Amino acid sequence: MRLRVSALVGALLLTAGAHAEQVSSRRVVSQEPTPDMLERVLGMPLVPVQQDPGLSPATLQRGSTVTVTKSLPNGDFESGPAIWTEASMNGWDLILDSISFPVPILPYEGDWGVWLGGDHDEIAYIQQEVTVPTGSPTLNYWHWIDSEDDCGYDFGGVTVNSTTVVDTYDLCLATDTLDWVLHTVDMAAYQGQTLTLQIRVETDNQLISGLYVDDVYWEYEAEAFFSDGFESGDTSAWSNQLP
Repeated sequence: MRLRVSALVGALLLTAGAHAEQVSSRRVVSQEPTPDMLERVLGMPLVPVQQDPGLSPATLQRGSTVTVTKSLPNGDFESGPAIWTEASMNGWDLILDSISFPVPILPYEGDWGVWLGGDHDEIAYIQQEVTVPTGSPTLNYWHWIDSEDDCGYDFGGVTVNSTTVVDTYDLCLATDTLDWVLHTVDMAAYQGQTLTLQIRVETDNQLISGLYVDDVYWEYEAEAFFSDGFESGDTSAWSNQLP
């Protein structure tokens, strides 16, 4: 009877606002409006806005950037084996619920995750078609390396279009993580491209190595949302309706 095993088995703008009456006509004033004038027009007192202490003035200047985090479709695997294609040379299911994970390992978050390896002479991967964001993108995922092998025989990594190796690392005793660890892969060389992204494991015929994966997401730089100052004249993304 064929068994799949783990090397660890047996071991331990604001939250609230006021409604203003719509003014029937618009007019241009030649002077700077005072707080008293604004309160008369709005029919309510002005409430001071507290600036987020984490935002510096530079953050709000035109051309500033922010770091964006965006999950891949079903990147947390909570929809089960959806979106992703999974393949195992030895016929194993790879996207699993927590009940199918080997004790004491559980998914990083939620009830679903990925188990690659755990068998001899295995090639296993999950993949999906993606468009890599622009802006110094990185691919990020949480992984747990669980191996009893020497280094240089079992490997994990990332490929694109099934042939180009972007990232590879040993699965061995020396690289055992003993817990979930964030792994980051530089994808700047592929920004803007649509490609097949694959996370995979290859093992040999001696000793066991496993790689567990959860929460796959992009991180990249993007222009701050308010950075155009309306200077382009394109207001299609804005609504001018009063609440």
